[in-house]
Amino acid sequence: GYALGVGEEKVWTGATLNTTEANHAWNEVLLDGRWIIVDSTWDSQNKYENGTFIRGKFVNDIYFDATMEFFSLSHRAMEE
Repeated sequence: GYALGVGEEKVWTGATLNTTEANHAWNEVLLDGRWIIVDSTWDSQNKYENGTFIRGKFVNDIYFDATMEFFSLSHRAMEE
């Protein structure tokens, strides 16, 4: 899929909405009979700076079981 903020884009534009190049991946998980969205990358506080790995102090759960409306503010599924 495509996610805003991976690179420089912070808002949906004609270019980001029409791109055919994926830049991010996330999962949909069947849990207790329903599908939930999970983006463990964006919930992680780990990062690389200048080639050095920096472990985050905590994990968010903002992108665990997010609503489609919230998730769509920054993520867009794409055709393969």
